[in-house]
Amino acid sequence: MRWWSWLAGRPGRRGERAWGRLHPDELCQLARTPDHPLAARAQAAVAELWVRTRDPALRAVVVHTGAVAAADPDFRLPHLVTLALHRRLDEAPAQGVANGLPALLDDPDPDVVAAAEQFALTASGPALSTLWRARAPAPRVRELVLANPEPLPDDALGAAWSAWLSTPDRRLWDKMDGRPAATGAVGRLSRVVLGLATPAQTYAAVLSGASSDLVASHALRWCRDRGYAPDDPAARAALFVLTGQMDRYRVLDPDGALLARAYHRAPQRLRRRLRAAMTEVDGVNPVRVLTGSDLVRRTMTAAEREYLIRHLAGRRAWDPLWQLALALPLVHAVHAARVFNGWRPPHEPDRTLFERLTAVRPTDLTAQGLDRQAVPARLRPLFERPPHLLRAADLGRVEEALARSAPESATPATALLLARLTHRFAP
Repeated sequence: MRWWSWLAGRPGRRGERAWGRLHPDELCQLARTPDHPLAARAQAAVAELWVRTRDPALRAVVVHTGAVAAADPDFRLPHLVTLALHRRLDEAPAQGVANGLPALLDDPDPDVVAAAEQFALTASGPALSTLWRARAPAPRVRELVLANPEPLPDDALGAAWSAWLSTPDRRLWDKMDGRPAATGAVGRLSRVVLGLATPAQTYAAVLSGASSDLVASHALRWCRDRGYAPDDPAARAALFVLTGQMDRYRVLDPDGALLARAYHRAPQRLRRRLRAAMTEVDGVNPVRVLTGSDLVRRTMTAAEREYLIRHLAGRRAWDPLWQLALALPLVHAVHAARVFNGWRPPHEPDRTLFERLTAVRPTDLTAQGLDRQAVPARLRPLFERPPHLLRAADLGRVEEALARSAPESATPATALLLARLTHRFAP
């Protein structure tokens, strides 16, 4: 052992080769000999070896000697683990600790974990700012800095607001103490939430559709409480409905034309908010808003169709719901037909078409369902075509296809298609 230890201290390649042959016991002995020229190097090696193996004997040497693994490059995790073992994390750069803190909190050594927790709970000044500004902090780190009694540093407000806007937390809200972020999009949104933005910025957060529901809910409150409203009549009508100011809305838009205009030029997120708001208020005709003046030619999304079906069925508005079903492609009309609660159209030929619709299952009109029923390929597009795009010639095509097939081969899908075309084109 003495020979290799002596040779390891020599310069050059022979010394390095000898160092590489040292047994862990020899490294430990060197580490315990503070006046040996290789003591510091041995201590770092023992510390590194302990982090890698978690050998209890090596840990005892690390604790006894105060050994710390090498820091380079970029304050590696073994360096942080051994600093934590000695409760010396404050010796490392705050950014390095912030980067390594999630791993330290998951370390198998309870003393390392306790030191990491203590660091986060007691950090202050630049160290606390660095912890707050850490990119994508682990949930456990966020919990610890929230429990830190120190005030939230001003230079960490941007990170705190970003976190709150993503996941609202009352403790984080209290930490921010009504202070907005300084700059950028987060700064603008924080001022909207706190009521510090201009009227135009506030109602734009509602009407642009770009803001999250969280920001929009705060902006709506400020618009309602302070009377903010845009000059554009259609946008004003939308804002009045969103804020529940129905008296002002009815005066502005008695026939719903302005709200319909606002809805059709709105992005999808704002449309969703308007649909939700219309559910909660009286005095708005959602069919007029969603379809404008042309129910027949208006193309709706699946969400809009489902909204109108639920809305009309909930109010037992069967006649308007039937008119909606008549304006939908068959693949969508079958869904509408299933919510009529015992109602039937009072007149022919509506009743025949209604009975055909209710006799078909939605799965019958899927690609697999049409395959199963052997519906001719040339007829299949007609199930997805809006009624106003159907042509009288389509009725002849269906009648011809049915005439060529055996009577017993008629299917619910083809019977429904024939009923739809007959309803539309038969004299």
